[in-house]
Amino acid sequence: MAVIRYLLSKLLPIYYPKEINSPIWYSLRSFCKGAIEIFGQFCKTEMENALTSEGYNAIIYAAVVKNFEAVNYLSIAGFNINSCDYDGRSLLLHCLMHEQYFLADRLIERGANINL
Repeated sequence: MAVIRYLLSKLLPIYYPKEINSPIWYSLRSFCKGAIEIFGQFCKTEMENALTSEGYNAIIYAAVVKNFEAVNYLSIAGFNINSCDYDGRSLLLHCLMHEQYFLADRLIERGANINL
């Protein structure tokens, strides 16, 4: 994790537009909890504004790649749990599609809109 902190201290980007191998997407896809936590703490705005070519932001992408621990962490960290992808599917819907009912309950408790 020291390497990630060093790179961030040099103001290197964690997101390259439409690039699936950006550090942010790689860490979510690889279930790298430490990197996700560091990015969430130090690059929250950049993470919230990052989009894949499919229109997934970081928290929805985590659900798509079935990294539900990251979804839970990012929702607790205050990421937008009411965002939708380009097809209009919400984070809550992605969790339900993967039968993550416990996590869906937690998202609703945290304010997820069930009407999206």
